[in-house]
Amino acid sequence: MSGNLAKIPLLLFLLLGFSNAQQRYPVKIDSKYGFIDQSGTLVIDAKYDEVRQFSENKAAVKIDQCWGFIDTKGTQIIPVIFDDCNNYINNFAAVKSGEFWGMIDTLGDYLLKPDYTRIHHFSEGLATVEFRQKFSLIPQRSQFGYVNPQGEFALIIKTPDAYRFSDGLAMIKLVKYFFIFPIKEYYGFINKSGEIALETNFETVGYFQEGLSLFAHKQKIGYMDHTGTIKIQPVFDEAYPFQDGTARIRKGNQWGFIKPDGTYIVNPNFEYAMDFSEQVAAIKSNGKWGYINHSGDFIIKPEFISAFNFQNGLAAVMSDSVTGYINKQGEFIWKKSL
Repeated sequence: MSGNLAKIPLLLFLLLGFSNAQQRYPVKIDSKYGFIDQSGTLVIDAKYDEVRQFSENKAAVKIDQCWGFIDTKGTQIIPVIFDDCNNYINNFAAVKSGEFWGMIDTLGDYLLKPDYTRIHHFSEGLATVEFRQKFSLIPQRSQFGYVNPQGEFALIIKTPDAYRFSDGLAMIKLVKYFFIFPIKEYYGFINKSGEIALETNFETVGYFQEGLSLFAHKQKIGYMDHTGTIKIQPVFDEAYPFQDGTARIRKGNQWGFIKPDGTYIVNPNFEYAMDFSEQVAAIKSNGKWGYINHSGDFIIKPEFISAFNFQNGLAAVMSDSVTGYINKQGEFIWKKSL
């Protein structure tokens, strides 16, 4: 249903994401990672084995085999003790200890101790949690819960899979059984009372976003509304959710962008496209990456081997000879020779 992200070489200094806090951007210097500011000045020394993007003024950093968190000054604020972690979102971060996941607050205290198979971030006041299955001779159905910021479970349901809330609904997988034997799997959406708000017969569906959800039918993708009514016919070979009134789609081998009524804002003329961010989108044309505006006009001509979205005025790119960050004029503010 959705395509792979552009493959970025390791030399493009991590590029797992960018900072949205005080303009901190990850860079790789020799074999270690640090952070620069928007002027290209190194403000957090390159001393980490791996880093993740800044989120809510905190970034996950890895030393040897363990993860912890630093603030925008580079001060260690959460000890480097976890086997894995996700970014902070809405004041909480999922962390892994051993085989299982838990969730910590901004002080590093556990909201949920690491006893769960999987934890999604908070969305619309609830976080999705997959309970680990206890040993049993009888096959057990998977169990998911939705926890609030106080650590209380608002919902617990049995389903093969469950996802975060978006637009007031959460996608879950539904199963029809014949005695104890599953005979059909399909998707539906629950509301925050745990009631089934919508059942579908589509092969695949996606999150609701800006009132519309992706669905797949006969290997083509369209969009439906909260009632299951088809709003955009399944004519696309690949598609992504709407963001700020636009969605990127692929027809055949060409990418473009559509409006919520299904009309094109940018005709599918490109080899690949990424979502719009800060009013521009990275696109691939004739084997090179550049940036367009909502009219489809180039603001930075295609000249890069790879490129990422703009965040806080900068974007990470790689040319034939250098890798670094550019501004919206296409000027490098920090670069490193390949």
